[in-house]
Amino acid sequence: MNKNNSGIVAEVQYATATDGHLIDVTPNPRLLETLRDMGYDNYQAIADIIDNSVDALTNYDVKNPFIKIDTKILKGKGRIVISDNGKGMTTQTLFEALKLGSETGKVRDGELGYFGVGLKGAAISIGRGFRIITKHADDTYLCGIFDLNKAGVAKSWKFVSITNATTNEIRYFNELTGKAKTGTIVEIYNLDKISNHSKVQFDGILLKSIARTYRYLISEDPKDGKISFYLNNKKVSRIDPMGSDLPRTLVLNRNKVNQKYQFDVDGRLIEIVVKYFYVDNALETKYPTEKLNGRNNGFYIMRNHRQIMEAERFDFSGIDKSSSWLNNFRAELLFDGKFDDVFKTNVMKTRIILPQSLTDVMQKDVTEYVKFCKAEKKKTMPESTEEVSEDTLKDTESIVKKKNENKATPTILTDKNGNPIKKEVIEKEEDDKSDDSEKRNRKKETKPRNKKTYDKIDVDFVSYGEDASFFTAHHLGNGKFLIRINIDHGFYVEFERLDRHGKKFFINLLHSFSLASRSELYSDDLTQIEELIRTWSNFLRRELIEKE
Repeated sequence: MNKNNSGIVAEVQYATATDGHLIDVTPNPRLLETLRDMGYDNYQAIADIIDNSVDALTNYDVKNPFIKIDTKILKGKGRIVISDNGKGMTTQTLFEALKLGSETGKVRDGELGYFGVGLKGAAISIGRGFRIITKHADDTYLCGIFDLNKAGVAKSWKFVSITNATTNEIRYFNELTGKAKTGTIVEIYNLDKISNHSKVQFDGILLKSIARTYRYLISEDPKDGKISFYLNNKKVSRIDPMGSDLPRTLVLNRNKVNQKYQFDVDGRLIEIVVKYFYVDNALETKYPTEKLNGRNNGFYIMRNHRQIMEAERFDFSGIDKSSSWLNNFRAELLFDGKFDDVFKTNVMKTRIILPQSLTDVMQKDVTEYVKFCKAEKKKTMPESTEEVSEDTLKDTESIVKKKNENKATPTILTDKNGNPIKKEVIEKEEDDKSDDSEKRNRKKETKPRNKKTYDKIDVDFVSYGEDASFFTAHHLGNGKFLIRINIDHGFYVEFERLDRHGKKFFINLLHSFSLASRSELYSDDLTQIEELIRTWSNFLRRELIEKE
């Protein structure tokens, strides 16, 4: 270390540096390979590209605005194409679009794009290259290509090409846009990072993602002035996870002025909108992909009316994602992109952080509405039925009592010869160890340890209808489940015929299902346990029918 420079503030030293001290730190093109793993999943990446199409259509006078997404995937190969009839790009705009850290010319206030890396980062997170064909009213047909393989060969940043579109490219543009006067096509190729190689599953998840993410922007009527979305030539209908158009959905803070919150950040007044909902149970009927369960309750975050997060708890107390009493609780938080710095929106537009000052302002309302949703949910639960035999009630009561008294699964300890070790021997050995103060000096505990909480259950019998599952499980908090057995299910007759040991086996099985459904190991898209319960219930019903 140079003693003459020791203690000098870095900024001061830099300000006095001459050109001879400055070096070129242009990154190696291999940086692009790193950018491929910046954190997008396939569906977030496609959404980020769609954002550019939305911006190209917003505030642009075009009849019947549309965005089309076409997936041509076969075992991870093929192409994904996003096309629109927006305003298109000039040569300069296309140049900026293909440049990392581009000057987008967009504003945070109202537009979805802004950061200047979305198109490139999103596209190469799926494939090794992409092509843009575009037409602006003030320019000719253009074609731009961004190819990682070419970057690797060139070993420089001079690998992007922009040319006038060929006759075939113009024909391709007209085919996809319906001969639109202006518009843009983004075609991603060399798909080597497709997460789901089943096209049916990939398209199904993508459809749900688009329908949810852009629900405020999707046209449902040709006269509404919104954008028509198409996936593989089929029109996309919006999915509203709030169920705001359902008759029994309640907007819990409807009477509050514009549902707005105001809070201060470094002397700056910030204003957002939050809507709290108790969602109608008919949501699952109207939108088959939607599930009213603990994993889906919480906050849905909308940036410029585009969803960027879903089912988030943040740091609010009271939102128990494992409690079925809160299955119907949801909230929308809507903020303007001009507050990205306040919410620390990441460049992929997939994550924000709520300022503590906002959390503090909202917590009182969250507590109130969570309490309301719990009470409302309990009102809708079917009443216990009296059409259960005394023997079944007696057996069930005995099984539940015995199970709840069993604090832990017993473990049989054996010596090296396989003989069981008596409890008294183990306790004596522990006492001998504790007396050996020379070998181990244990610190005396000043307060008793908390006792371990064990999962307990309660079981009752209800009438859910013949088509419903054999049972439902409701987490009551503190590790306790209420298991409700459906007496209308065809298998219930067989359940009543079982002896006590048979009933005990089934109740233990239902408890296992309940514990698994609570686990966060199961993702929102797969919901394996719920599907398993339905499949298992249908199997029991089918077996009964075949037996008859």
